[in-house]
Amino acid sequence: MKTATQLKPEPISQTGGIEVKLNMKRANLWTIIIFFLLIYSGSLLYCYVWEEFSAYNVGYFIGSFWRGYIWQMLLLAFAANILTGYLFLYFYNRRQTKTIRFDSSWSGVGYYSTRPLPLKWYRLFLLFPGIILGILPFLHGFCTGNKTVYAFGIFSLACSVGDVMLYWKLRPFDDEDLYQAGGKAFEGTVIRRNYAK
Repeated sequence: MKTATQLKPEPISQTGGIEVKLNMKRANLWTIIIFFLLIYSGSLLYCYVWEEFSAYNVGYFIGSFWRGYIWQMLLLAFAANILTGYLFLYFYNRRQTKTIRFDSSWSGVGYYSTRPLPLKWYRLFLLFPGIILGILPFLHGFCTGNKTVYAFGIFSLACSVGDVMLYWKLRPFDDEDLYQAGGKAFEGTVIRRNYAK
């Protein structure tokens, strides 16, 4: 007499882990779209407050200012974003550099921790560069009329789009759950710790 065999559950569901990863084609497309929206809307806003607001002046501002700053600011914002992530992990892991790894691939570049992090700290790790390097310089440059700081804030906001998308994907999980980063950027496993909910 044959007995029905039960299918074995996947190894991830046995340990209580749920794999979370971004679709990098979609994330990169959104990064490019938001980057151009920030440049054009930021230029309109800056010209409206600090310059003469006309079609010619806005076009001249976009053509002359952004052409001179685009590569320098992009590289500077990108490097500052990566360095901020490393410093956050360095101080969170109590200055142990052995637990921090570097990943670079076509989908993303950055540092990750080999130790699982509580989601409340990992969420802070995702939002910290966007707030410190993006929103604050953007507001400071806009309020003071400093074009260079304003441009740096716009580029830093564009560099943190992938982090914000991963933050949005991690919303349903509890703060006490653990996030174990995988070997690739924007990919990892959430280990459930709060089983009462």
